[in-house]
Amino acid sequence: MHIYYDMEQAKQEIPVLHMLTIDEKELSQRADRLAQMLDEIEGINATSVETENQVGGGSAPGITLPGRAVALTFYKCSVQEAERNLRRAAIPIIARIHKDQLLIETRTVFDDEHDIIAEALRHIVTGEIE
Repeated sequence: MHIYYDMEQAKQEIPVLHMLTIDEKELSQRADRLAQMLDEIEGINATSVETENQVGGGSAPGITLPGRAVALTFYKCSVQEAERNLRRAAIPIIARIHKDQLLIETRTVFDDEHDIIAEALRHIVTGEIE
């Protein structure tokens, strides 16, 4: 794979390498944009928060990167119910629960996926689960 000889090209063409090398400024901007969009949904409070992202699903134990997430609280359903229903959405959305908030990590969410997340959450808070 000659793509690895050009690190900039590799970062653009290999999704996991791109995700691992996103700088904190870009993560913060992503989180702010998504939080603003989701905060406009009735029944949801969304804020941008600092997090730590674990590298790999066990392939790099103990290694973390500074991250940013959108922290969600809900007025019309529980955090557990929202998390479960996001996983069951037409396009499954993986989030995690931390301190009674649902966290959507922006390292693994691209801008073109924001509308998908917002639509799924609208369905959840209105009871019109996809």
